[in-house]
Amino acid sequence: MRKYGLFLGMFFSLFAFSWGWAQTQPAASKPSSPAASTPGSIPIVNVGNHVKPLPSEKPKKTAVPSQTTKPATEKPKSVATKPQTTKPQKREEKKIKVETKKLLHPREAEIGKEVFFVVTEETPQIPEGAWIKGKITEVKKMEKNEPGKMTILLESISFLELTLPLSGTVEVIREKDKDSLGGKDIFILVGSQVEILVPKNLYLKKGSAKKIKRSKGLLTASINLENGNLVFKWGSFKKYFWKMQVYLEAPSGLTLEDIQTDSLRLIKINNYVLPQPLSPLEDKIKVADHDKNKVQELLYKFDGWELVQYLPEGESTLLFVASTKDGKPIEAIAKIKMEIR
Repeated sequence: MRKYGLFLGMFFSLFAFSWGWAQTQPAASKPSSPAASTPGSIPIVNVGNHVKPLPSEKPKKTAVPSQTTKPATEKPKSVATKPQTTKPQKREEKKIKVETKKLLHPREAEIGKEVFFVVTEETPQIPEGAWIKGKITEVKKMEKNEPGKMTILLESISFLELTLPLSGTVEVIREKDKDSLGGKDIFILVGSQVEILVPKNLYLKKGSAKKIKRSKGLLTASINLENGNLVFKWGSFKKYFWKMQVYLEAPSGLTLEDIQTDSLRLIKINNYVLPQPLSPLEDKIKVADHDKNKVQELLYKFDGWELVQYLPEGESTLLFVASTKDGKPIEAIAKIKMEIR
């Protein structure tokens, strides 16, 4: 028993010694999960016998909503393109000869004043006698070293019942000491000839200058002017209220009572039909006998300036027309001479 107790005591002593020694030895390390990291610390991961730091997590940015947000739209990219240039088509033109048929005196040559030309040389497309109308756009007097100039803008060309638009300009030049009229003004005399450019494809009805057809049953009357010889001095040549008295006798076999008194018109001077017939003034038509031949006449009065504007220098033939009360046509011819000094 004693031996048995001694044996147990030794056993328990040895056990206690072994247990105490085991407590003093370091425990074997086991792989473990990484410890929870606190903000700002660097987490550690055990990999074998090596230690590597993990990259720190960057704080996520939170979008702050703006007060007004518009969806982003992508602007279309502009593509540089070369501008397309078209060459202006060159207008084909031809020259035609024309003659002025209306006087432009310095005191009448104002901007906006109408100017008339007549075609004097017939072409396959444009007949002789066609009228060209324009308006003055510039008037410049002669200076010491510069000539006088007048610019006319062309507007239309007419023949018979056809009128076509026209474009282009005409320049009239007056140089110093080139004429005997004196002064520094620029003017155009009746009968002045110039060349103008018109489109090559311009076409008017073929034919000669407009003719006045002699109607069936045409009656011929006698007409006389108060003064068949007109003499003007250029320096005092201006517009003034001057009346040209015209005396019309009834055709043979008729009396003055048979004539439609308000039908008299001047329609033609020499070979050119006026663009607009000239009518007498609205003065009272009187009965007279100016040549004392005991044949009564109807006395008409025309605006003298309107007549003179269409007269060239020298002698001219004037064609008047009228009608009877029953519609029969009447024709009368007068002579007049124009002289400018």
